Amino acid sequence: MAQPWADAPLTQTPDNSTLLVSIDGRQFAYRAQGEQPRSLPRDFIPQALLQRSSGGNLVIGRWALRDGIAAAVEQGGGYRALGIDESLAAKLYFLHAFNIGKNAYLVVYDVDETMPSGRSGRVVREGVDIYRAMPAGDTLRLEKVADKLTLSGMDARFQDLALPDGHLLCAQSACVRLTEDASGQIAFTEIKGEGWTGRVLIEAVAVGRAARGLFRLDYDDRFRSPPAAGEVIYQDCAIWPLGDCRDVSADWLPKGYAPTGQPLALETCAEIAPLLRRDIARMPGHGLTYLGMNNHEGRLPWGQVYVLDGMLDVIERLALPQPRFDLLREDMRRRVVLELGWWSRLAETDKPWFWSRRYSLERVDILSMVHLGRMARVVGRAMRMGLLADDHLAANLREEMTNFDRSVERLDGVQLFIKRGAPFWLDGANTPWNYQSGWIEGLAELHSLRPISSNLQDTVRRMTASFLAAEVSENRPRVWQYCAGPCQEGWSAASGTSVNTPTWEGNKTRTSTAHISYRTMDVRAVLDTMRTFRDAAPIWFPAYVSELVSQGWIYPMAAAPLRQFGLSPALSPTLVAAYGRAATPAENHNQIWAIDAVAKRLDCQ
Repeated sequence: MAQPWADAPLTQTPDNSTLLVSIDGRQFAYRAQGEQPRSLPRDFIPQALLQRSSGGNLVIGRWALRDGIAAAVEQGGGYRALGIDESLAAKLYFLHAFNIGKNAYLVVYDVDETMPSGRSGRVVREGVDIYRAMPAGDTLRLEKVADKLTLSGMDARFQDLALPDGHLLCAQSACVRLTEDASGQIAFTEIKGEGWTGRVLIEAVAVGRAARGLFRLDYDDRFRSPPAAGEVIYQDCAIWPLGDCRDVSADWLPKGYAPTGQPLALETCAEIAPLLRRDIARMPGHGLTYLGMNNHEGRLPWGQVYVLDGMLDVIERLALPQPRFDLLREDMRRRVVLELGWWSRLAETDKPWFWSRRYSLERVDILSMVHLGRMARVVGRAMRMGLLADDHLAANLREEMTNFDRSVERLDGVQLFIKRGAPFWLDGANTPWNYQSGWIEGLAELHSLRPISSNLQDTVRRMTASFLAAEVSENRPRVWQYCAGPCQEGWSAASGTSVNTPTWEGNKTRTSTAHISYRTMDVRAVLDTMRTFRDAAPIWFPAYVSELVSQGWIYPMAAAPLRQFGLSPALSPTLVAAYGRAATPAENHNQIWAIDAVAKRLDCQ
C-alpha cells in the first residue's frame, strides 16, 4: 500500500521540488513536478538536497533523535542510507550544503572542538569547517577542505550563490569566495565590507556576474540604545565585487530584491503571509531546522522553543488574528504538531532526553531546570490549545521540574543555586535570573494544566517577589542585572564556594547588564505567574512591561502574555523594521510580532 503523503509545512527545497511528510510524521520524501514521491528511510530528517557527479541526488540530514549528520543517495524510486565514519559524523552539526559544479560540500560546526568559552580547560577555536562529500558505494567519504572559518557559530543561517567567476558562501556578517581548480583544490577569499560592521545579512542575490546583500542593523542594548525613530535599519551592499552600501529607506520594510537588484518594500496585506512563509522556509535544513533533534547541543530550549512559541502565538490568534492568515495559521498548526510529535518520541527514549552537553565542563551530560522550564511552556500551551493530546510529555517534565534529584540546580529559599561540584563553571553559586525565570515560567504553565504543590506555588510567588524587589520595583528601570548575589559579586578561593571556579571576580566586572533576550524571559515569567497566581506581582507591572516593549527595551514577543492583561504595545516603524526580517530561526518569533504590527497598520482583514 502506498504511503499517504502531505506537503511538509513551511519548507522549501533548492530545486523547487516539494518536500513531503508521512501522516505519522516519521518519513519524508521529495517529489519533483510530474513525478512520484521518492521516499527517504524512516526517521531520516532531510537537511539538504545535492547533485552528484554521477547523476541522481545526495541528501544530507540526520537520524532523528541522534547526534551528528547522516546521508542518503538516490536509488531506484527512493533513497538508501549511506554509512559515515561514526567518530566523525557524531560530532558534526549540520549548517549548510552546496554544490560547486558536480562536487558537493558541507558546512558544519564541530561540537567537540568549539565548546563555548569558559566551559572547558582545553583551548578551543570558534568557527565552521567545510567538507567535500563523496559517495562511494555504500559509504559517504568526507574530506575536510577548510578548518575553522570565522564566519559564524552554530546558530547561523548560511546562503550561497553560484557566480560565473566563483562561488559565494555567506553567513550573517561575512562571506567567502570559493573557487575550484581542475584538480578539485579549493581556494578561499574572505570578504567583509566596512559597511557590514554592526549589521547582519538577511539575504543575498545574484545580479548578473555580481552579488548584492540586504543587511539589517544588529544592536546590543547593553552597549547602545534601541534604534531611534528614522534611524536607518537596512543597507543594500555590493558583496561581489565588494563595493559600497546604500541606505534603504527607514520608512518601509524590505521584503526582498527585484530581478534588477533593487530592494522591494512590503506594501500590501497580500505580501505578508508569503514573506513569513519564505523567511521560515529559508532557515537551515529546508526550513525544518531543529525538527527531530535531541537536546545535546541545547538547541531545543534555545532555538526550537522560540520558533514554536511564535507559531503558537499565531495559532492562538494573539498575533495575526485576521482571517486572511488562516491558511498560514493552519500550516503553523501542522508544523507544531509535527515538531512536538518528535519531542514526545524523544521523551520515550532510554537515555534521559532533556540532558545537554553543550554548556557543561568537558561535555558531560547535565540536566538544567531552565531547559525544562522553557520546554514546559511550549508543551503546556500546546496542550491547552488541543495540539498535544497525550499528557506523558507534560508529566515527564513535571516529574523532573518538581524535584532536584538529577538537575545541576538546587533550591535554597527563594533562589536557585548550582550544586557545588556539579560539572558546570558556576557550581556553588546562585544562578542568573533567567535560569530562575525559565523554571518559574514552566511551573506556571504546568500549574494551568494540573496544580503544582502548595509549597511550590509559594516558592514561585516568593521567588518572583525576590526578583522584583532586587531589580525592578524601586526604580522600574529599562535594564537590570544578569544576576545577583555571588554570581554578581564574585568570591575568593578561601570562601570554598566553587570546585570548578575557585575564584571569580563577579559578573559586576563584565557586561553585567542582562541581554535583552534574558530580560524578556524575566518579564514573561512574571507575567505568566500573574496569570496563574494573581497576587504574584504588583498590578503596575504589565503596563510597565508594555512601555518597555514599545520603547525597544524588551523583545516584541512579550506582547503575547501582555494580551491577557488587555495590553497591545505599539511598535514604531523603526522597531518594525528592526525585527521585521529574521536572520536566524530564533528571530522568527519577534518577526511575527513585527509583521503583526504591519498588518494592523495596513488594516488587513
